[in-house]
Amino acid sequence: MVKSSQRRQLQPTKWRAPGLACVAIVVSVSITWLRLSADSPVKDQPMATQFQFARMQYPGGIPEYLKNWYTDYPAMDKHLTVLLQRVTG
Repeated sequence: MVKSSQRRQLQPTKWRAPGLACVAIVVSVSITWLRLSADSPVKDQPMATQFQFARMQYPGGIPEYLKNWYTDYPAMDKHLTVLLQRVTG
């Protein structure tokens, strides 16, 4: 018969082979995944071809200190468009 002290020594060897097999599977799957993912193209979003500008409305603020949103309304929008054309060519 096998004594209890010998049984404790046999248990680690009984689980060693399946444990090493699991580690080998995990390592091989991760290496394969890294190799295949390195060659895959990156799926980036296409660059936007249009610029959109929105002006938010806000109430005045402090009386006689901050102006309303429409203080420079038509001129600012035109100047922004000209500035963007200069910068982007």
